Amino acid sequence: MNIEFVNHAGFVIESGSVRLICDPWLEGLAFNDGWALLSPTKFSYEAFAGITHLWFSHEHPDHFSPLCIKKIPPDIRAKITVLFQATKDGKVAQFCRKAGFRNVIEVEPNTPLSLGDGVEVTITPWKDGDSWQYVKTPGGTLLNLNDCIILTEAEIQSVVGRIGRVDVLATQFSLSAWEGNPEEVSRRQEGAQLMIDKAILQTRVIKPKYVLPFASFVWFCHEENAYINREMVTIERADQELRAKTDAKPIVMYPGDCWHVGDSHDSQPAITRYMNDVAAIQTAPLQKAKAVTTADLYKAANDFRANLDKDASPHRVRLAIAMAALARARTTGTPTEQIEAIVDVLRMRPRPAYIWVRDLDTAYAFDLISGLYPCDRPRADCDIDLGADSLQYAFRFLWGGETLQVNGRFSEGHPGGYKRLFGYLWLALDKNRGGTYTWKNIPDGLVRRARALFANIASRTAS
Repeated sequence: MNIEFVNHAGFVIESGSVRLICDPWLEGLAFNDGWALLSPTKFSYEAFAGITHLWFSHEHPDHFSPLCIKKIPPDIRAKITVLFQATKDGKVAQFCRKAGFRNVIEVEPNTPLSLGDGVEVTITPWKDGDSWQYVKTPGGTLLNLNDCIILTEAEIQSVVGRIGRVDVLATQFSLSAWEGNPEEVSRRQEGAQLMIDKAILQTRVIKPKYVLPFASFVWFCHEENAYINREMVTIERADQELRAKTDAKPIVMYPGDCWHVGDSHDSQPAITRYMNDVAAIQTAPLQKAKAVTTADLYKAANDFRANLDKDASPHRVRLAIAMAALARARTTGTPTEQIEAIVDVLRMRPRPAYIWVRDLDTAYAFDLISGLYPCDRPRADCDIDLGADSLQYAFRFLWGGETLQVNGRFSEGHPGGYKRLFGYLWLALDKNRGGTYTWKNIPDGLVRRARALFANIASRTAS
């Protein structure tokens, strides 16, 4: 089994006649101008001519890049088979079919799929739309966890129980989303340590011979989020900690590097090149916010409301948001906030999110009934602080909230404040993944609680 590193989360696995490429992001920006590749890509679009299969782990643009897909020559696309997890909406699979790939297979979970020449892949969904992949070849095995949030030993064991021996583990190692306001340095340091600790725990439990740290070769490239780069886990640190705290050998690969599994590999040249790239971004030009008018914001907010209510009961949508707010209040809210959250559930009307839009120097409120409207509220009392183009993007696309959380182009006004707006955005993300909101699919938890309540009332009446 040979591995050719493409960039970030992308690499090619070669065994016999099979050449499987995973998550190729070759160029361009991602997450609304929030991310850029740390290092240049050597793999060309013409090189896809040697690819037989292409796997996307999930829909995030640093793994599934429509820009890069469209640049693969059509005649080459027509010879490649795409593998993707079976999903409710089938959106990614349909996109690939329209793009003219040879075949698109929606792989059933925990079911080995033969690609030929003794190569089998198992693709299984995880949380939040992600999936992991286990590749078994005559020359070795590889488990690709990409961005799967697998934090505990029990979760890791649940994956191990579905696969066989692992020779190579591929997993991310650094910050990949917002982790506090600019001044919250210790919070980001803790978040960064959590990421490397996750990679270490996965390696200890899975016990691979080799660990391939990847899916973190990016930098936050916007003037609103570049501060996050200061707390990133460098590949040099990841390599050192994995060597010191696990029995696996780290394999660090720079774009264009190739390695035959089992052969000796010197990671230092790749580490040196990455560290030079890290130094270079300190003076690299940053992306700037785009101008957005108030009219643009109002239109995006109204479209967002219409998208949430489409094919759903508006009251059911509001109840879902209010219940999510209640769940948060029960764990982190004050007694007053918990009472307010209960009232909101009974009224089926979640409280508005108060938003400070920096470049418009104005406070706005947003809820699903009144939409977006200006309010007389000081900046310090708003829940979230961000630019107009970030807010517009979050409203324009059902996945916009997830993009905002990943690119970190916002600050919260008070601890947990950002969750007020994200309560609406997360519901849109769920709908983007095929979730529906009608009275026929009220959460099981609510049904159970209602049944328990009625049973309690009945028992008291009987006594």
